[in-house]
Amino acid sequence: MYLLLIPEEFAKKYSSQYLEEADKIRLKNHQNLENRTSWQTSRYGKNIIKKHFLDLQFCLSHKLSDSLFAIDKNKPGVDLEFISQRDFLALSKRVFSEFEMQELARNNYSEEYFYRLWTLKESLIKQYNLSFPEDLVKIGLNTLDKIIWISGKINGKFIFSATFNATCQDEIIFYFVKELTISDLEIKGGENISFRTELLNI
Repeated sequence: MYLLLIPEEFAKKYSSQYLEEADKIRLKNHQNLENRTSWQTSRYGKNIIKKHFLDLQFCLSHKLSDSLFAIDKNKPGVDLEFISQRDFLALSKRVFSEFEMQELARNNYSEEYFYRLWTLKESLIKQYNLSFPEDLVKIGLNTLDKIIWISGKINGKFIFSATFNATCQDEIIFYFVKELTISDLEIKGGENISFRTELLNI
């Protein structure tokens, strides 16, 4: 199980010549995409995955200009959110289950806990190819059977969740290309899952 963060500074390494065919077609239909740093970091990240993570599946999430990938032999899920003020209580009432609302209350309606649950739901949506936003209320804390869920803060300004198939997994490696700080890390599911960070030389 791997995570890979491509920060804004690496957008300058993007080159359209390395795009996969589907992205070339998308870019042809939406030429303005190429000016977005989120497009540049995410497509540069895809190129890194081709070189360093052969025959593995990945899931992508980008927020602002940073791109986060979850990578595994089975399809994973991932979501990255920028911590910002919003009416999260009104939103949670629409997409959280009764049990999740109880957990939110138990955590004093913490903004951080809201983002953890929200990113969990988006990660599961992507992992299982479900519909957004229709299926948000159906998945979450009640659908973690045989799932490893890791969540935490990146550089104090992002919250992420990633979900992996729990079969025969024992380690999560978070690769970075620029120094970062990961805090408030939580891992649920699986047994004796270890976690470490490692610099990826690219």
